Amino acid sequence: MKVESERDIHENFRTGNAAKDLNDYTHIVLKSKNNFPKAERYLLAKDIQILSNKIEDRLWYANDLRLDIPEESALRMKIQRETLFDLKALQRMVERALRWEYINYHICETWTRHIIAVSSMLYNWYRKELKK
Repeated sequence: MKVESERDIHENFRTGNAAKDLNDYTHIVLKSKNNFPKAERYLLAKDIQILSNKIEDRLWYANDLRLDIPEESALRMKIQRETLFDLKALQRMVERALRWEYINYHICETWTRHIIAVSSMLYNWYRKELKK
């Protein structure tokens, strides 16, 4: 039975903090009346905000699960996999917003960097847990 080291806990918090940064940026972009037409703010923008909140909340929840309890460890890995899929879905939504000209290229690029950062950290976290 292996207990998480301080380094593992710090790494997981980095992922959670990156997800928080992604969610904060999502909120900033979506609250601007210049980015999404009013009707879209209640459709695509709402879906984006819900998914961004879900990603952040699930990563913090996964971080709190204990590795020394097999059921919690399995749940943690399941949440990690599902969140990777959610990040891909969020990226597609951001690209859709660019294609439909609700956001400009700079916003898309910055948003994508946040998504890639969280995805990369989460993937590394997941891979490390697969090896345990």
